[in-house]
Amino acid sequence: MESGSPQDDGLLVDPVRAEVIHVPTEGESGPAALLPESVEPERSPSPMAVALRHPAARVGLVVIAALVVFSYIGPLIWSASPNDTDLLVILQPPSSVHPFGTDDVGRDVLARMMVGGQVSLNIGVAAAALGCAIGVVYGAISGFAGGRLDSVMMRFVDGMLAIPVLVLLIVLAAAFRPNQLLLILVISLTSWLIPARLIRAGTLSMKSQDFIKASQAMGSTSTRTLRRHVLPNSVGIIVVNATFQVADAILLVAYLSFLGLGIPPPTATWGGIMSTGISYINEQAWWLIYFPGLAILLAVVAFNYLGDTVRDAYDVTAR
Repeated sequence: MESGSPQDDGLLVDPVRAEVIHVPTEGESGPAALLPESVEPERSPSPMAVALRHPAARVGLVVIAALVVFSYIGPLIWSASPNDTDLLVILQPPSSVHPFGTDDVGRDVLARMMVGGQVSLNIGVAAAALGCAIGVVYGAISGFAGGRLDSVMMRFVDGMLAIPVLVLLIVLAAAFRPNQLLLILVISLTSWLIPARLIRAGTLSMKSQDFIKASQAMGSTSTRTLRRHVLPNSVGIIVVNATFQVADAILLVAYLSFLGLGIPPPTATWGGIMSTGISYINEQAWWLIYFPGLAILLAVVAFNYLGDTVRDAYDVTAR
């Protein structure tokens, strides 16, 4: 039967408001009989649920999970030590004993790849988390304060962005002895700039929203408004940027290690293994280049895949 026509049970469907209106029958009267029975609205899925439906996000998560298992659980299964040398098996190609081959002093490359994965993921995740935290606080304060303070804070960000990050990292690595903590601090102190600008732009757009004005009219302080309204509504920007920051940090660690300015030996890094392979390229030591290069590629692509899909999920206009 068509919408809007009386039903046998005394109900009428309003096609415009999607409400079921009770039509009084014989023996029923009064305003209570005309009250609408609202249809339960369908709950829209969360942005993260929407992102996980995308094949690229699933591929990214599977690759990231595989890298985590390889780096952190692999050493518990693979018995070879990453730093034990054996001069009788120098530059041996992959075999049943050494699946990823050996390096220039006979160390097992598979074991060193696992340690290198730990270094890359530790620095990448920690630097991204710290950089995003600094950027979120800085950008929210700048955007919410506005006026002259906002101008001064953003000019400082513009000046920092003009400095090439890789050059700055090389200078600092040459001046200090690099370790994981130093690299985390240095990378995070250069990666907070982009999140700060993104959060500042989001805060400026939210300041004009009615719910922010209502909160301030009810006596809410600026700190409370930022904590209860601005930051929760910026979760999408934060999550998306954090995934990209992890990928960028992994690349920066690989750059520095490849140039010999990363974490010093004997600690293994993916970029350091590749650098050794380049030194012995005439000996056809391809496994020292391909395996760490593939690991870096997979890690960066996986985090970028995840970031792209999460960004699209939070972008309402793209859906």
